[in-house]
This record gives sequence, C-alpha cells and structure tokens, in this order.
Amino acid sequence: MKLSKQSIALLPVYLYCVSKCKTQDNNKEFCNKAIVQEEKYYENLRKIDVLLLNLTKEVLGNKDAAVIQNTFLDLRQEWLFQDVLTRTTKNKKIQSGYCPSDSLATIYHLLFPKYDPSNKEKLISEIKKIKIKISPY
Repeated sequence: MKLSKQSIALLPVYLYCVSKCKTQDNNKEFCNKAIVQEEKYYENLRKIDVLLLNLTKEVLGNKDAAVIQNTFLDLRQEWLFQDVLTRTTKNKKIQSGYCPSDSLATIYHLLFPKYDPSNKEKLISEIKKIKIKISPY
C-alpha cells in the first residue's frame, strides 16, 4: 500500500489522535480531527515562534554559521509541517490568517550556501517581518 506525501506528513497527527482516543471514554467525542489539527497547529506555531527567537539570538550572538543554519533548517521543517496542517484543515480562521513557508525564502537566501555575517541586519529585519506576520496568533 502506497501512502501519499500528505498522508505521511499527517501520520503524527493521526497517532496523536489515536493515543488520545484510547485514553478517553467511548462516550466522549474527543477524537475529532478538526480539534486535533487545531491543537497541533497552535502547538506548532509556538515551536516556530521559539525557533525564530533562537535564530535571532544566535545571529545577534555571532554564533557559528553552522549553528545558525541548523536552527533555520529546524524552523523550516516545522513550518513545512504547518503548511500541511493548514492545507488539510477546514478551520477558516487558520486558513485565512496563515503565513506560508514561502515567507522563509529571503532568510534562506541570506543563510545558504554560505552565511555572511555582514548580512546580519538584513537577516534580523526579515525575522522581525515574519514574527509580525505570525504574531496575531
């Protein structure tokens, strides 16, 4: 049986749902896909916010380029998962205010293939723009 990329990406959400359903009474309707997706969305948004903060601290603290790039890749991975959650949810509030992972393109080009510390101000500026976009949540 072949699974689509979208199905594979949603596997953690499904496993979370199944584990919660096993611990709840059968009378309660806890395993509602929309509720689980919304919880995962906001949980992941908090992770993204923390990673943006870490990235800012690392850039300002003149950390090694490899450390900064690694933090960015962690951020990008979380944001791609966020894209999947947003595309599969039916929650209009989430869909309407979502900032896609394409927003990270400028930061990516500032960090890869080689990070230049002289671009620090541009990098911080881009991080601030992204934080403003996601701050209403």
